[in-house]
Amino acid sequence: MKAGLTLAAVTLLGLAACVDNPPQALPQLDAPYYRCRVQPVVDARCSMLACHGDVRRPFHSFTRNRMRLVGSNEQRNLPLSAEELELNMKSALGFVDPAQPDESWLLLKPLDADAGGYYHRGKEIFQAGDVFLDDEDPDYVTIRGWIAGETEDPACVFAGTEGAQ
Repeated sequence: MKAGLTLAAVTLLGLAACVDNPPQALPQLDAPYYRCRVQPVVDARCSMLACHGDVRRPFHSFTRNRMRLVGSNEQRNLPLSAEELELNMKSALGFVDPAQPDESWLLLKPLDADAGGYYHRGKEIFQAGDVFLDDEDPDYVTIRGWIAGETEDPACVFAGTEGAQ
């Protein structure tokens, strides 16, 4: 009986902690900007199968001819689905802080340590520099713009998605 009460007490405390510390909502950033400007950067520089093209990674990205949500190897090169693109954006949103764009992991993790970034294993894997050598890299500037709230024309189309010409 005592063990049952202890388990009940621990469960209630755990539930109370969830109420006091609810999960953070993802930031609301511009989806067209992500789709047309950030996704191409992630495709080209981050989503190799050995890197962020792996769902076991906290930050991961579905990309043509690499990791896909569903489908066979024959379907791997089809354009990204709307669902894949949405999941990619949600993955990226988990690593941004719009209140402090320059402190966002989506920028600091791939930024070379000599430029103020954090350790990034990709530098060792590929025996080359980090993704962004400094904060003046055009792709770094693009991602920072998205985190800081820049917007894009909603009609823009990323060439790698369904419906693109």
